[in-house]
Amino acid sequence: MASRSSKLLLCSATAAVVCSAALLAGAWETKAPFGATINGHKFSELRATSSDCTLKVRLRFTAPKDKYTSGAPRRNYHRFKARLELSDNITVESPVFGNRAPGKRFYTFQHDSTGQGCWAKQKHKVRNVDIEGCRGRGCRVEPFD
Repeated sequence: MASRSSKLLLCSATAAVVCSAALLAGAWETKAPFGATINGHKFSELRATSSDCTLKVRLRFTAPKDKYTSGAPRRNYHRFKARLELSDNITVESPVFGNRAPGKRFYTFQHDSTGQGCWAKQKHKVRNVDIEGCRGRGCRVEPFD
């Protein structure tokens, strides 16, 4: 009985080491505080994590109450998009995303880098964050310069 539980313990320990090594090889995280104000919305932090070839991004922002009190309900909606510039001349754009309420908010999106050499496996530094936005359900978010 003792030898069976020792083998199980050894197998579990070996699996834990192998899993830890795999996580360290292909996963990373970085946070980047920044300041951008678009239509009164204050964007303040970006958090990027990777899992294999996928970059996951979370943008934190505060939406002001006065931008959501219009008598015209379609004006109580804002659309945004973000562009991240990372080390190694990598640029990632978010899809256009909407916000319909004031307060502390966040938006998350993912980018699969498999077709671009799986660059998300290596840790990258955030060099710049750009945000564009517009007000109204049907508004057009301008392209980045």
